[in-house]
Amino acid sequence: MEFLRLKSGRRVDEVAALLRRAIADGQVKVGEHFPSEREMASQLGVGRLVVREAIRSLESSGLIKVKRGINGGCFVREATPDDVSRSFSNLLHMARISLQDLLEVRLGFETAIISTAIQRASASDLKKIKENVDDARSLAKGGPTEQLRVKFDEFHALLAESTHNPLFSMLSVSILDIVNQYMNALRYTSIVSLKTVKEHEEIYRYLAKRDASNAIQSVCEHIKEDNRRFASRAKRENLQSILYLPQS
Repeated sequence: MEFLRLKSGRRVDEVAALLRRAIADGQVKVGEHFPSEREMASQLGVGRLVVREAIRSLESSGLIKVKRGINGGCFVREATPDDVSRSFSNLLHMARISLQDLLEVRLGFETAIISTAIQRASASDLKKIKENVDDARSLAKGGPTEQLRVKFDEFHALLAESTHNPLFSMLSVSILDIVNQYMNALRYTSIVSLKTVKEHEEIYRYLAKRDASNAIQSVCEHIKEDNRRFASRAKRENLQSILYLPQS
């Protein structure tokens, strides 16, 4: 590919914008690489240092991956849920989040997820969710553990995946991150295990039956129950809100 020479403006910003546009327009696709620093600098009429700084900007944004060596270059990366979640998390950096804030967002977000999943979840999606609740029930017999906590997070992630909308999956990571930070602040190893398993099983049953009304009600009650458990513990711990620090 070839670039037009730059005329004015902040050179690093201009070059970075051109590279982003080339990715957005499909001129350079996922897995493909840009021309070398030397070639781009020559085409654009700027120094190699300017191109290098622009490349660093895109690399830090997660748009490209720089490989060194004979077969190296600046390759376009495929976006992942963690990439979008990280960007969203950075916007929330240092935010004070109360349990009421968390409740309101989870109710709206999870209701939208289950409503969409009712319409789009495939047999394969339902199988994965069923396996999750079965695994969680077996683990719950041993009491609250970190492994069980991971299974609980996985349940909500699988619901998001079953919508077949990548934004639900991507944003779900950030919501779960905030929930887990609240759990850490409240010194939970896991939420009440057997009761939570039963709540997840009920949500799954209604989802499998494509019963939207009861599935939505079950999800809302599950989230409210989570919040009641958190609020009770927060009162004992005298915790009004958490200082949200995005996970690296």
